Amino acid sequence: MEIHFEDWVAGVFDHPVTKPEWHWGPEATNWSRPNEEALEFTARLFDQPAEILRRFSDAQLNQGFWFLLGSNGDVMRGLDNEDIAWELRLRCIRSFSSVFETLFATRCSSHLSHLRRTNVPDDPGLSSLNEVCYMWWDFDCWCARPEVVAHRKIDAAFLEVMEQTLGLPHDACRESALHGLGHWHREYPAETTTIIDAFLEQSGPIREELRDYAQQARQGCVL
Repeated sequence: MEIHFEDWVAGVFDHPVTKPEWHWGPEATNWSRPNEEALEFTARLFDQPAEILRRFSDAQLNQGFWFLLGSNGDVMRGLDNEDIAWELRLRCIRSFSSVFETLFATRCSSHLSHLRRTNVPDDPGLSSLNEVCYMWWDFDCWCARPEVVAHRKIDAAFLEVMEQTLGLPHDACRESALHGLGHWHREYPAETTTIIDAFLEQSGPIREELRDYAQQARQGCVL
């Protein structure tokens, strides 16, 4: 069955926000195949996310991204498929930068999500989209695997996106990058430390809570 791009976007995001989420049902398999077409659609979406996703609420976007990135969805596992051209897989990874720069940096609030784990009360101004922004690098589909030679180029592309995201003037985006770098510290200690040190040295004033989190990430101590 041929799927058009607009139908695929609607299939991922155009749903009421429910518990349990829609994608735990059988319908999810229509939109979650980790093939070349799905990666092409994802890269196309991520290249211009603000415009394409404008009609959806923050909560709908959060729900859809959780599906797309791993919650009962398999699309991103196509990034490991050596039968899919590297050029497409690299384009898809690099398009993550546009999601952070043009979508999350404009629609996420400036709250730091890691503080919510330490009993800081929720703020009514907190965007639903902050959740997936913070957890972006926590999904199993892009764990660091330097022991696999063919995977090192994928890891390098991910680290490049984290570094770029860390340079954005938005605390939620920078927190997300630090979260990812902290998780990757064990596999790539030199690379992650260099990226975080450059951030701390060059970024000008940084709020105390974010600087503390950067120091934790530098040691690989993030949740």
